[in-house]
Amino acid sequence: MEESELLHRIKQLEAELEQKESDLGLFREALKKANDKIESLILNFSQDLKVLKHLQKIMVPTELPAIEGVDISSKFIPSYISGGDYLDIFSHENKFRFGCIVSSASGYGISALLLTVLLKYTGRMEARSGSDALSMTTKIVKDLIKILKDEENNGEDSASLFYGLLDRRSFKLSYCLLGDVVGFVQTHSTGDIKPLITGGDSVNVNFSQVIASHEIELNSKDRLIVATPGLINIQSLNGERYGREGLLRSISKSSNKEVHDLRNQIVFDAQRFLAGQELQKDVTVLVMEVKDRVIKLA
Repeated sequence: MEESELLHRIKQLEAELEQKESDLGLFREALKKANDKIESLILNFSQDLKVLKHLQKIMVPTELPAIEGVDISSKFIPSYISGGDYLDIFSHENKFRFGCIVSSASGYGISALLLTVLLKYTGRMEARSGSDALSMTTKIVKDLIKILKDEENNGEDSASLFYGLLDRRSFKLSYCLLGDVVGFVQTHSTGDIKPLITGGDSVNVNFSQVIASHEIELNSKDRLIVATPGLINIQSLNGERYGREGLLRSISKSSNKEVHDLRNQIVFDAQRFLAGQELQKDVTVLVMEVKDRVIKLA
């Protein structure tokens, strides 16, 4: 290759290199703008989550109503990683009935949608004295699915739900249990602890199961214990899962304690199992005990 051709080729390469460096500079500038936008979106999303978490904490009742004939104790522990629990106990227009909702959503997004549905119905519960557990649960699920479809949810988000209705004259508890919320009934006379019957999977946009309701009769000193998946899915430092077995152990060793002591025992055992780690999901525990089957009708 002649010297003139070599010099020409060198100039071509230098021009190409200069162009590539210019393109690289533009790429870096565009990448920086994209990163800045992503950081801004993450910051806004985090702030939205904080607001939602704060609103959820406000919406969960800190004081439960006094219901004649039963002792009730509950504990809500929020997670800074993932939340979505809700608990409410409400009287009906029929003063001998009261309802209870314990729910858990897979995250704060669907939690907001579920709260919208639950508050819609709990706000009207007093006027729904004739509504049974099955009809109310069916209405809640139907409305939640409709909202999820309107939001074009992809089916990854889900919600678990316990809805119970106690008649204090017969002390019959009718309930529906969907998804991963767990419940047990402890019989005082025998000490037996039996699980509530699950009536279906978690609710998501593709939910199409026939919802089932169940009924149990409670006697004096019998207890109902309900807990959300955040408790059951706690893991120890070595990866062991707390599970239903851990909850059963807490219930068993607190058979002779008051309802508040049992609730505290469950929370204490779970936190000891967690060993100071960050709670991965909201935890809600509800304990209810029949004090006396004799209710004044006046």
